[in-house]
Amino acid sequence: MTLSPQAKVGALVLLASFAFAILSLLFGEFRPFMARGKEYQVVFKNVSGLSKGAEVRVAGIKAGRVRSLTLTEDGVLVSFEISGDVKLFKNASAQIGTLGLLGDKYLDIDPGSPSFGELSPSSRILITKESSDIDSLVREAIVTTKSLNALLEENRESLRLTLQNLQVLTKTLSEISEENRQNINLTIQNLTAITTALNKSLPKTLENIEKLTAQLEASASENRADIKETIANLKVISQELRSTLPELTKNLNALSVNLNQTLDQNRENISNITRSISEITQRIERGEGTIGKLLKDEEVYKNIVSGTRALRRAGDLAEQTNLYLGFATELYESGGTKGILSFKIQPNRDKYYLLEIVGDSRGSIKQQRVEDRQIIKREFRPEITAQYARSFHHMDRALTLRAGLKESSGGVGADLSFGSKLALSADLFDFGRKDLKGKDIRPNLQMSLRYRIYGPVFVRVGADEILNKNLRGPYGSAGVLFTDNDLKYLLGTLRLPLP
Repeated sequence: MTLSPQAKVGALVLLASFAFAILSLLFGEFRPFMARGKEYQVVFKNVSGLSKGAEVRVAGIKAGRVRSLTLTEDGVLVSFEISGDVKLFKNASAQIGTLGLLGDKYLDIDPGSPSFGELSPSSRILITKESSDIDSLVREAIVTTKSLNALLEENRESLRLTLQNLQVLTKTLSEISEENRQNINLTIQNLTAITTALNKSLPKTLENIEKLTAQLEASASENRADIKETIANLKVISQELRSTLPELTKNLNALSVNLNQTLDQNRENISNITRSISEITQRIERGEGTIGKLLKDEEVYKNIVSGTRALRRAGDLAEQTNLYLGFATELYESGGTKGILSFKIQPNRDKYYLLEIVGDSRGSIKQQRVEDRQIIKREFRPEITAQYARSFHHMDRALTLRAGLKESSGGVGADLSFGSKLALSADLFDFGRKDLKGKDIRPNLQMSLRYRIYGPVFVRVGADEILNKNLRGPYGSAGVLFTDNDLKYLLGTLRLPLP
């Protein structure tokens, strides 16, 4: 039997969906494809976003995954599994780290020292290290900002008085340097005279020291060896002074001359510097510039606090939002098939946004006017589902109401969930449509029962076109629906190259 092009397309979509599901199970959490390792436990006060299926790294090397997280009286009990050839010792420690550009969490294990003995499987690691997150950093930044503002508020008057005193001090220094210019010149002249006198008298003084050392050496010829060594050292010092001191006095003389010249040449620059310092302190006092605004302007503090609060709200929203990506195929009694790509954004447990791209091998009936005639024909193109959903919860059950586009037409729907595995759904859409003969037909009412088999894999059975007797018939569906944690785990497993 030769298959139609539509049936071939549907079969290809079905084959691709099941191949993707098998690959997901091979790289995901389906246990028959993975060797059993050793299991351990550790307790944290706060897991900071660590999720089931996250990586476990021992000494920085990927060695296993997180099996479960359980809330206990002591904190969060994390059960994890590592390869059988990896050894942990009794002084092993654990902490939570951040992995990759996506910011997902992983469990970091320090295996410890072999001298403490090997830690037996199913035991608990007792040493943990706390990790910091964005929320704690934001809270610390807010507290620091408030403390800084309080400190500025408490010492504003003191800072103002300090600036005033600094201004007065610079003015006083300028006046002192101006008033004592003659005294400074006189001091330099006296220093020059002293160096000249030293240059004349020091050689004679050195000669007298040499005579004294000779006499001491003669009179202490019978004394102990340490006295002789001291006298020898004094002689060496006197010889070194004779060779170096004239040059030192010459340098001191030159330094005094240069210092006097520098003061005369830069007298105007020194006055300009003092005036600049005075102007700067006055601008700060008036609240000009960055430092002045920080001390005077209350709006700066308000902007800093507002920015930190906005950053915290953005972090909270990103942490609470869940993303879902799914693929499914549907097979109808007439032989038609549908391929569905789903993308769901769920900001919280009470609402979500659904976007789907649907490929229907049966096509859709469309009306078209050509030369004043109404033509009914079948078109084959992708259809869009875009709906807003609101959920109402009671214990482990939830009623979800949906509205928006359903396969490129207006539609409404409802889902009744019984726990996390079983759900009953109904959709009403395709209002005001016609068949190929141009006759009006009733909207499409679909009802189905969905069951989640394992992890992201699910199946669905139901009835299509319930309101139209000639089109009514059963259909079946199978697919996968991944969470953002599943996607992070798969990307980490596949080791995709990053730029």
